[in-house]
Amino acid sequence: MAYLQRGGYSMRDYLKKLGVGTIKGNSLKQIEELTRAHLHTFPFELISKYTLADENFKKRIPSVSEFLERHDKLGWGGNCYVLNGRYVQLLDWLGYDVELVPVEKGHIAIWLKWKGDEYLVDAGYAGPFFEPIPIKKGNWIVETMYETSYFERSEDGGIVWTRVLDGGKPLVTKTLYLRKLTREEFNFWLQRSYTDIPENRLFRKIEVTWYPNEERHQIMNSTYTVHKPNGEQFEKIYENREEWIQLIEEKAGISRVSTEKALSFLSERGVELFT
Repeated sequence: MAYLQRGGYSMRDYLKKLGVGTIKGNSLKQIEELTRAHLHTFPFELISKYTLADENFKKRIPSVSEFLERHDKLGWGGNCYVLNGRYVQLLDWLGYDVELVPVEKGHIAIWLKWKGDEYLVDAGYAGPFFEPIPIKKGNWIVETMYETSYFERSEDGGIVWTRVLDGGKPLVTKTLYLRKLTREEFNFWLQRSYTDIPENRLFRKIEVTWYPNEERHQIMNSTYTVHKPNGEQFEKIYENREEWIQLIEEKAGISRVSTEKALSFLSERGVELFT
C-alpha cells in the first residue's frame, strides 16, 4: 500500500498519539501493545457520523492526518471503516503484511499474516480483541472479558463469527472472508451505513465505547455502562441532558458541539433521548 498524507500530521505523530516513541523490530507482542493503545486512545463512536452526514463521500473517511487532527480538536474516533481503515495503514507503514477484509454484513477487520500464520486484528468494534487472534483451520472459540466469539467455517469459504454476551445472549452474527476488501465493497458498505432511513439502527442511536485501563466504558443512548476486568459492572441511566453531554465530553473526550449536533440530527428524525 502507498499513502500520501495530507495536512500536518505524520505516521510518527500517529505512534506518538498511541504513546509509542520508538519501534524496535516487529512482533506479535508489538501489535498487541499497539492494538491496546489504539482501543484506549480512539473511541468507537457514532457521534461523528451525524456531523459528517451532510458532507461529501470523501470527507467521511479521513486521511491519517485528518484522523489525528479530528481526534485532537473534536475527540473523534470513528466506526470500523475509520478505525480499522487508519490502523491498517499504520501497521502497513511499520512493515506488517496486512489487508482489510470484509466481515459481512457491514463490518471490516484486519487480516495479518505473520511467519506462516494468519491472525485477525480488530481495533474497530466494541468487543474487543486486545491482541491478534489466531485464525485456526476448523472452528474455534475466543473468550474476552466481556463476551465470547464463536468462529465456524462455512461452505462458501467464509468464517461465521457469532458474538455472544456474557450470560449467553447472542449479540450479532457476521461472516468473515479472508480476502482483500475491494474499493467497491468498502464504498458500498460505507454508503449503506449512512443510509438515512429508520431501519438503519446505526444511524438512529448514540453509541460510544472506549477502554481506559482495559475497562469497557460504553454509552448506548442514555445508558452508561462500565465493565471491569474482574467482572464488576456499573450502570447508570441518565435523565438529565446536560449531565449526559458532560459525561461524554469529560470521560470519552468528545466535543460538546459534536454531541449536540448528533442530538439535533436524531431529534429531527423523531428520536428523542431526553424529554
